[in-house]
Amino acid sequence: MKNLLHVDTTPGIGEAFSPPDGFAGSYRDHLRMEWATNPLTRQYVAVVGRLVKNDYPVAFVGPYASEAKEIVALIWKH
Repeated sequence: MKNLLHVDTTPGIGEAFSPPDGFAGSYRDHLRMEWATNPLTRQYVAVVGRLVKNDYPVAFVGPYASEAKEIVALIWKH
C-alpha cells in the first residue's frame, strides 16, 4: 500500500511526483505534462493536495520537494 504522507521527488523512482531518470528540465513543466496526460498522476496529486489542505503531516523529500509542495498547495487554493 502506498504511503500518501511521503512524497518522493527523486528522479527515476517511478512515482507520480518523480521525473524520469536523468531529468534536467523544468520540474513544473514536467508535472504539468504528467497532469495533462496521466490520470493516475492527477489522482495522486489531488489526493496528496487534499491531505495537505486538511493539515495531514505530508513529508515532501527529494530534489524537487519544495516545488512539489508549492504545486500541491496551488492546486487546492483554487
